[in-house]
Amino acid sequence: MNYTRISADCHIDMPWIPPDLFTGNARAAIRDRMPFVTDGPDGPMWTSKNGASFGLVGGVGPSGTKYTKGDHYRADAMAATGLYDDGKKGIRRPTDPHLRIKDMERDGVQAEVIFGILGAATRLDDHEAAAEMFRICRSAWPACRTATSRRRWPRSIAWRRWGCAASSCRARGTWSRCGIPSGSRSGRR
Repeated sequence: MNYTRISADCHIDMPWIPPDLFTGNARAAIRDRMPFVTDGPDGPMWTSKNGASFGLVGGVGPSGTKYTKGDHYRADAMAATGLYDDGKKGIRRPTDPHLRIKDMERDGVQAEVIFGILGAATRLDDHEAAAEMFRICRSAWPACRTATSRRRWPRSIAWRRWGCAASSCRARGTWSRCGIPSGSRSGRR
């Protein structure tokens, strides 16, 4: 496929991850230290037993804040597509491969580099539990994405390594070492 538009700064934020991803896939010995979803004053929210907060399910950005019209231009643009209304109904467009492809087609994006939950794992402030979160994200979930449409995620580095490798390559400008061919990306920094 000849890519003319690749979004090289996409994110899967914690608020859009399936609510049972960590508790349902963690090793038994560490399961109680995994982030989980509970009811909060503004709706379902991600939290952990050590008190770390990861925001509202379907919330805005990596911190999962409540959407308020007019607070942020990008959030307003996403709200105009029905993203946050869908999130309230349990429809996770950013993390459902088929719905994400529809959004990409609407936006004219042919492929994307996706960064994961690095910040959320850091907020957990538990190195062993954070490592387990990364293990789960690498092994239990992303296979459905890359298998669904390899042409859309041809070099799905961030899905496989959840941000670490792709972020460091972007920072160092060494894209080819990450497997992203020269000339196949847009928006280089």
